[in-house]
Amino acid sequence: MDLTQIILVGLILTTGIAFQGAVGFGTGLFAIPLMVLIGVDLPSAVCALAATVTVQTAAGCWRYQKDIPWRETAAMTSWRYVGVPLGIFVLTLMAAGDRDRIKQVIGVVLFVVLAIQFFAKIKPRDRIRCHWTAIAGTTSGIMAGAFGIGGAPVVLWLMAHDWPARKTRALLWSTFLLIMPLQIGLLIYAFGWQAMYAMGIGLAYSPLTVVAALGGAALGDRLNRHRLRAIASVFLVLVALTAILGPYVY
Repeated sequence: MDLTQIILVGLILTTGIAFQGAVGFGTGLFAIPLMVLIGVDLPSAVCALAATVTVQTAAGCWRYQKDIPWRETAAMTSWRYVGVPLGIFVLTLMAAGDRDRIKQVIGVVLFVVLAIQFFAKIKPRDRIRCHWTAIAGTTSGIMAGAFGIGGAPVVLWLMAHDWPARKTRALLWSTFLLIMPLQIGLLIYAFGWQAMYAMGIGLAYSPLTVVAALGGAALGDRLNRHRLRAIASVFLVLVALTAILGPYVY
């Protein structure tokens, strides 16, 4: 990454964290496609995000430590551990591919995730069968390892639970934090100094992202969250279309 890209990565990560705090969307949905579009290779984008998310989720877990549902968190995290190595393997395969095709793949993934979140009609129920936890956790791990976008399957799983907001946030942050040692270790093993360099950049911006998370949450509490989510969804659809159609236009 050159200096311009490093500055833009910091801006994207900070905005992405604030974006999540305000509307409840995953940071990865915002940050990964934009970093790839400015020319950052996908492994570096995933590594920078991983370092930033580690600090953010650690702060969140500390704040909501009394609300963490440890039994459910352990079940979800164990299945995410199954998926992450598979996702990292996919990432190593994509890293050797054409950059325009990688942008298109990211655009398609983003578009599919947004469509599922929009059209999914999931109602809370008293009991969730174990196989749904396995499916959601494994899929989340694969997507986190391959694209840095692993939150959507867990969010859909959480929609089936009639939990208060604090408990929902606590599970999200705790399972994201617990998966980071494995994900970061495998990223360093697979990409070496490239991974460590990108993680260093993400870590350097982490103080700003923690402040951005608090600011985004405060903004979301003051404004209409449904309207913010609608605006955010339209923006992300445009990002997805840009990634998919860009190679044919430029």
